[in-house]
Amino acid sequence: MRRLPAVLLIISALYCLTAASERVVLVHDSLERFFDIHTPPSYDGSTGVPLVIDIHGYGGSANTQQNYSGFREKADEEGFIVVWPGGYQHSWNGGLACCGAAVRDSIDDVGFIRKIVEFMKLGYAIDTTRIYATGHSNGSAMAQRVANDASDIFAAVAGFALMLIAPPNPSQAIAVINFHGYDDYTIEYDGGVFQNDASYPSAQENFHTWAEVNNCTGTPVETTLVGSSKCETYITCDDNVEVTLCSIEAGHMIYSNYHNIDLTTMAWNFMKQFTLKGRVTHLNTPHSQAGKRSPRCYWDRREASLVIRGIPPGIHLKIYDCKGREISLPEQGKLTRKIALPEIAPGTYLVKTGMGNLINKFLKQ
Repeated sequence: MRRLPAVLLIISALYCLTAASERVVLVHDSLERFFDIHTPPSYDGSTGVPLVIDIHGYGGSANTQQNYSGFREKADEEGFIVVWPGGYQHSWNGGLACCGAAVRDSIDDVGFIRKIVEFMKLGYAIDTTRIYATGHSNGSAMAQRVANDASDIFAAVAGFALMLIAPPNPSQAIAVINFHGYDDYTIEYDGGVFQNDASYPSAQENFHTWAEVNNCTGTPVETTLVGSSKCETYITCDDNVEVTLCSIEAGHMIYSNYHNIDLTTMAWNFMKQFTLKGRVTHLNTPHSQAGKRSPRCYWDRREASLVIRGIPPGIHLKIYDCKGREISLPEQGKLTRKIALPEIAPGTYLVKTGMGNLINKFLKQ
């Protein structure tokens, strides 16, 4: 990669991916770096939208990641901007001994990602409380490194097929979801060693590391997907964040898994729940409710009903399952509501206002 004088250089040029894609070249640490930007058809610059940084794996490229991860299509569907950065010699300094030239040459990739975010905030209408990172393999390690080293700007991250391989020390709690294939023989589910004999943790060890740094308590809630594919979630953590591990019947190219589970949608549905300030957005209780208990809900097993207390009149509620699917509700009452839901399956559910603000979670066992 060509070295340039240590002066910031920004060159924007159309890059032929879609009509709404752009390549930006800038200089960071005297290195010419680039990233591709995709804006959804709904974007008009009038309102801040979420930003997702989608990071390719070792040996891959910005182009391969955008054609593989599914986040371009998800951005068009959900109305967020997605960026695909290019790694130094097709690699990222995710920490420790992986992977390639970026680690060998001690490349400041965290600084590069920070500079991308600053560029996007200057040139686009970005909701700065809803900036997320995701990535595959070496890109997953990089996404988790920015969760670790840049938790002041990222609200949540989703990793695919590699763990955090940097010393865990985020400055504040951050929501993390990881997806790992049982049959991944490149980065093994139970941990292993890289080619230079440096070790990496198992998927479960990584899960518990993130739970520990986020001060999560209690027993993880388990949700079965298809076959032996499942997700485990710590739902009680600092700042209302969550930590999830989804163990999938898949190999290393996990987006294309054996049962065609839409992991991209799962990743986005997880990340979009969280904001930087306050993490999960909460119902703004009217002044008339000041001094009273916050809204709360619980599952009444005897009556197969959801009991919700402390909700101001006129607030319409919605319930979603762990995959982000809305559960249809009968007519709702007033301040104290008991909603009969005898048919819903066991699992964790989110109770939100009609505007999308989270009130609480409840568990049907």
